[in-house]
Parts: sequence; structure tokens; C-alpha cells
Amino acid sequence: MTHTAKLSWMHVAIGVALVAGVAAFSVPASPGTRSTGETTTRGPRRPHLAPYVEVPVRAWRVIDADTIEVTVIVSAPVRLSGVDAPELRNADQRPAAEVAKRATIRWIDQAVADGHRLRARIYHLGPFSRLEGELVNASGQRLSDHLLASGVAVPSEDKRHHWTAAELERIERRAEQ
Repeated sequence: MTHTAKLSWMHVAIGVALVAGVAAFSVPASPGTRSTGETTTRGPRRPHLAPYVEVPVRAWRVIDADTIEVTVIVSAPVRLSGVDAPELRNADQRPAAEVAKRATIRWIDQAVADGHRLRARIYHLGPFSRLEGELVNASGQRLSDHLLASGVAVPSEDKRHHWTAAELERIERRAEQ
């Protein structure tokens, strides 16, 4: 993708955020920190992901654990940045992917309990015309952090993880717990 295409996409993202009424832009203050305009949080260093646009999510559909279709003004798939989970479309990974997808659905259900808002942080347009970003709950917790802590996803920077049979079995056993 050319610089011009990224710049054009950012203009669209800013426009969407302005129409939605909420935008937060972030440039890391120092390595390992991110500022949302309200608070600065520590986390994995991902300098290629700043700045971002943050907008309220009106509706969603979980495609698989690391891809969620969100509706802000229009509906678009958001690929969770920095993590990789088993894929439903791969027959060998499907049982583990179902477990990971249920973990995503539970996190989202809990995030919107009692009328709380789910927010999407959009970093950039990634491969396959998917937005790269993050889902964040009302207290600022990120879905990707939950998936990593639950053991149903692995850290991944810009490439797919090659899942072993042992890793997939470990995830499948989580359904029994």
C-alpha cells in the first residue's frame, strides 16, 4: 500500500470518528506507553500502530476470535492487532477456533453488560481490506490482552502463527475447564 492510500484511509477514519462524535488520537509519549487523551497506559510496544481513531461500536458480529465485524456508521471487519488465534475456516483448527471464538463472545458480552459501551480503536487498514485495531471495554481493557491471558491466542506481529497440534489441543482442553 502506498503512503497516499494510507493517508486517504486516515482521512476517512477521521471523518467517521467526527461523524460518530468521538475521536481519540494517540502518539506514544515514551516507549511502551499509549495515551488515549484521558489516561496513559503501559502495554506492548507497537509504534507502527499510532495514531489511532477510537469510536463507539453500535453492533458487532464475531467472525472468529481475532476478527470481529463492527458497526460504527458502516459495518467493517476489525482484525485484532498483535494477536493470532486459530481460524474457523481451517478444518484442522476449527475445534480450537470455536473455543477461542466463545472466549471472544464471552468477553464482549461481559463488556457490554449493564449498558456499558464497547469501543473500537482503529489503527490502520491491513491485509484483506480489514481494519487493524482493538476492541476496548469501558474500563480500558483490551480484547487482545484477554485472549492472550486466556491462552486462546498468541502474540503475532504482521504474520500468521503456524499452529501445532499440541497448541490446538491445549486450546480445545480449555473448553472442558
